[in-house]
Amino acid sequence: MIRFSLVRICLILLLVLSSTSQTASLYAQSLEPSTPSKEYVRAGGRTVAAELRASTPSGPVSIAVFPSTASLGPSQSQQFSATVTGSANTSVTWSVSPSVGSINSNGLYTAPAVIGTAQSVTVRATSQADPSKSATATVTFYSPGTSGYFPVFGSFLNFYRNMPQELWAKEFDLMREVDMDTIVVVAVGRLRSSASDPLGYSLSPEGLLYPSTWVPPAERPTTDRLEMILSLADQRGMKVYLGSLQTEADWSTGLEFAALREYNKRVATEILQLYGSHPSLRGWYFTQEVWMNWVKYYGPTYYGTALMRDFVADMKVIDPTKRCTAAVVFKKTGYGAMPGLTPAELQSVTTGFLQTTGIDILMPQDGAGAEEGAAPLNELASYFAAMAAARDAAAAGTVLWSTTETFTANPYLSNDRYPPADVFRIDQQVNAIRPYVTGYVSWIFGNDMSPQATYYPVEASALNREYRSRFKPQYFPRYEVFPLQSYQASPAPSPYYPDSPYTPKLSDRTGGGYNGYSLAHWVGFRIEETGGVVRITADLGSLRDIRMVRALSQSWVVSGIYRPRMMTVEVSSDGVNWTLFGSTNSFPNDTLEFAVMWGEVGGAATARYVRCTFTHIAWLFLSELEVLGVPSAPPPPTVSVTVTPTSVALTENQSQQFTATVTGTTNTAVTWSMSPIIGSLINGLYTAPSYIPSPQTVTVRATSQADPTKSGAGTVNLVQSTAPPPRVGPMNPDQGTGLSHLFSFDTEAGSGSIQWIQVLFSASGVTQTNGCLIYYRTSDDIAAVSADTATPENYQWAGWAVIGTPGVTVSNSQCTLDYQNSWVVKNGSRVTLNLSLSFASSWSGTKDVFMAAADSAQTVAWPYVGYWTIP
Repeated sequence: MIRFSLVRICLILLLVLSSTSQTASLYAQSLEPSTPSKEYVRAGGRTVAAELRASTPSGPVSIAVFPSTASLGPSQSQQFSATVTGSANTSVTWSVSPSVGSINSNGLYTAPAVIGTAQSVTVRATSQADPSKSATATVTFYSPGTSGYFPVFGSFLNFYRNMPQELWAKEFDLMREVDMDTIVVVAVGRLRSSASDPLGYSLSPEGLLYPSTWVPPAERPTTDRLEMILSLADQRGMKVYLGSLQTEADWSTGLEFAALREYNKRVATEILQLYGSHPSLRGWYFTQEVWMNWVKYYGPTYYGTALMRDFVADMKVIDPTKRCTAAVVFKKTGYGAMPGLTPAELQSVTTGFLQTTGIDILMPQDGAGAEEGAAPLNELASYFAAMAAARDAAAAGTVLWSTTETFTANPYLSNDRYPPADVFRIDQQVNAIRPYVTGYVSWIFGNDMSPQATYYPVEASALNREYRSRFKPQYFPRYEVFPLQSYQASPAPSPYYPDSPYTPKLSDRTGGGYNGYSLAHWVGFRIEETGGVVRITADLGSLRDIRMVRALSQSWVVSGIYRPRMMTVEVSSDGVNWTLFGSTNSFPNDTLEFAVMWGEVGGAATARYVRCTFTHIAWLFLSELEVLGVPSAPPPPTVSVTVTPTSVALTENQSQQFTATVTGTTNTAVTWSMSPIIGSLINGLYTAPSYIPSPQTVTVRATSQADPTKSGAGTVNLVQSTAPPPRVGPMNPDQGTGLSHLFSFDTEAGSGSIQWIQVLFSASGVTQTNGCLIYYRTSDDIAAVSADTATPENYQWAGWAVIGTPGVTVSNSQCTLDYQNSWVVKNGSRVTLNLSLSFASSWSGTKDVFMAAADSAQTVAWPYVGYWTIP
């Protein structure tokens, strides 16, 4: 009996080993199919896909067109492809309806050169084997500067929010309301260390979206989120791309590559067996972030490129009809060992990257939210143009989308808690790269644009509203959130969760998000104190055209917090007589875990006061009360004047041009004035005086000619020059006698260069009356002799000429300047003026000689430099 038992044991072991071998063989076969024909086989307790050889296709003809949607601008093109199954003849005939734009026999559609209004066309692929079978794609046109469509057609999706299916269904509805029809699930699961698995890692139940047979039964998720996602997407005509597995630690270490590749294949195969019938399941997303900067650094051997190449190849073996997507990163500025990237470098590395990986859809992250190292918005177009050129050069059939970052980075927060961006920046992101991409996918709608956002529901709700009104104003008129001037709650909130006396929580336009177990941004009401009724009366400060009243509440049953049972809104113009505006009890069902819920009551009324009454059980928590309506007509513009610069410091003889900007009127003329009157001011050009005895301030004012009560001003701080004044003299000779002589007058600038020199021979002190005054200008070497009629108040000149001009003399009754025999020597900051002068014999006697000179900063006036006696 013992021997018989041993034989039985050996037979059992042989059967087990045989079964295991068959299972392994089937799995290996599923990774290297010979034809697209497929059936699914359950063996060894796990479901695997086995590819079966088939000599000829069988079954009805079916067609799929990819991509199913595209958004194109004038003259842009989109390559469509058609997959035909059920026939050996896979040829199709392409057509477009209505006949706008053109499509060639290979499926390349080109939009018209001129797009007048937003519209769409249908691209159709018809089977040549069975003309009754066809498939279509929709092309939406946009024209730069026009509105009428939502540009972002998809979003990434993650599951850190523990929402029930009812709220997820609402989330999908919110996405569809802004025309999002594409979902990219960040990851379906992750790996974990496993000593028992030969690969060293196994599939972790943590974060797993479905009850996989690769996880022990006791650890499998009890909620099938993947079925929920795909069913919700099916019902709404959406497309889903499922993210591959995440690694336990940093993926770039490479320690988990073998396990990652193997389990990605196992999970993808199992998902197709369990969920492959869902029409929304369109493909896969490679969840590891590949940085193109490292592709440049490592070149063709970069492990990130190889990892993506293998992923794409494996997914195509499992199901060639499913598309593979990836969201790569590129940074303009490098850090550490990582190099930066120019557009030309990005084009070069992307071309090879696409040829190597064969990725179907590339979704580069635009970096506008993360910011650090990213290309600024004004350079974004050049980088996406480079990737579009790489796409064309690679000729791999890759479609180029953009991952539009709809958040704003904050270095003090973790990256899943960044606040939403504003709609104006998102508009810039979209418009900057329109010519180069055929679609935009946001990161992430659930965080940044969903009214159900966990961390910033107020800000995300505002962005959602502004996004609608900006891109589809004809369907979503812009409503303003009216500021609450004050409000009162009756009864008062619980002392455990009070309102703030400094910044009232229900009108601070923020808060309401999850922050662990802190409820610091919430106002709490307990039924024992309220009797189940809370009334909040708000004053808008003036009559407003009201269209909606909203209140942000929460549900968190495990903490005793429940949504309102009813919200009733009344309005009044005087705070005494009230009219019913509307009511609602259509809040989602209460949730065990934290979830935000908006109550909304729509209507139309003109009122100043709003009263909201909430009925509730247990604890009621509120974080924001919003009253929305038609924006008030802007007040007539008021005239304002701004002077630039607002302040400037000047030294002697320096100038500053002031400009005036006038708004609020078409008459932009101004009148300039200054106070006190020091220096000169002509049409806004202020010039400091040549002498500043002490520091002082001058106000330069521009007064509107349209409204003289409005003006703007700038100030001039006059300071004494710290540079030495110009040196004048010596005169050579500095004394002598004669009717004529060649005199030399030396000067040197203290700052900059000499601008002009004056020499005065006088018998009556420093005055040109009855004197001989010579003026010389360095910029053009012109010299002048004073006229007999010149006075200190009225400079007049007998004539001008260039020093050195042959045959020219200029005279007055006292002296004559011979230009031909005069010359100037300029040596850096030093100027020596050599003057050939002769004197009238009638002007006899001893004459004192004075000099003056100006450099770039200061003027020195009339020091005594010598004397000359005329016989």
